Amino acid sequence: MTENVLNVAPRVSIRHLPIAALIAIITTASTLVVGPAIIHAQAVQVGIGFSLPYQDLTVGDPFSLTISAIHPDGHNIIFPRLPAEWGSFEVISQEPVATSVNEDGTLTTSQVIEVALFAPGEHTTPPLNVTIQKADSSVIEQTVWPISVSILSVLRTDDAELRDIKPPAELTVPPLWPWAIGGASAIGLLALAAFLMWQRRTAADLAGASFDPRSPFEIAMDQLDAIEELDLPYSKHFKQHYTLVADTLRGYLQREFSLPALDLTTSETTTQIRNSSVPPEEYNIVGRILRDCDLIKFTEFQPDEDTAWDVAHDTRSAVRRLQPQPTTPVEPDEKPLSKVAS
Repeated sequence: MTENVLNVAPRVSIRHLPIAALIAIITTASTLVVGPAIIHAQAVQVGIGFSLPYQDLTVGDPFSLTISAIHPDGHNIIFPRLPAEWGSFEVISQEPVATSVNEDGTLTTSQVIEVALFAPGEHTTPPLNVTIQKADSSVIEQTVWPISVSILSVLRTDDAELRDIKPPAELTVPPLWPWAIGGASAIGLLALAAFLMWQRRTAADLAGASFDPRSPFEIAMDQLDAIEELDLPYSKHFKQHYTLVADTLRGYLQREFSLPALDLTTSETTTQIRNSSVPPEEYNIVGRILRDCDLIKFTEFQPDEDTAWDVAHDTRSAVRRLQPQPTTPVEPDEKPLSKVAS
């Protein structure tokens, strides 16, 4: 049996409801309470909520916190990667995102988050925003209603007896072959770390820490060359590959067009591009590349190797087309030499 909890107003909770019924209540109740902000979410027809097991939880007990979204077919739900310390919650793991088809033709996308709490009392989940990529490729964010979790103390009020410390657990010696594989992986990670440090230094250059004589176009081409040398798709490091490609494109937009793309979300960046000097015919291409990168960075979707290389090649082509063309000065017409009077 599961307990689904919704904080529509203080001291209000709903128990023993399936997640579909809970999210239906979220959509209805939030329209009454929040007003215009929820009207925007209702137009998207996406209901999002938390659910957790119905059981007595004590300090340090791991438990599953499930976030689910009911949405139309064609929508992509992107759950954020939570930090290890998420408010008072300690995040142990996030399972892969799962999607199922409902009887009415809608989809349910969910993710199980393994967490633990180390203090007794009532705990409320921190604010959480979920990214929704609609069928028309536009991207919005929707806030998830928080829930409260009650944690019991492991000590009784009359429990004052001291107990012996448990003996240490016996550890088995692992085989040596994982060390060989780990060593090979470490070489790739060191190369990746070196490139990330190089990117961080480039970001410092943007802030005026030092002067880079290269043009924004030359910097972007050099970074894309370095990404190709890393060959991350071959080792299945897709998230790192897409992150580097997106950062390269954002850095080029920031250097060439003075857009703060490295500090903005994808939706904010596309809005800035629309109002900038970026050619209108390149607006959709840049937005598509950034949204494709977000889909791999923030979900468990795994592309194939060829698709991963396509996004790097598309970015290289986009930067070439975005490069401002030098203007050729117009030479004045030469006047014929006047005849010397004889």
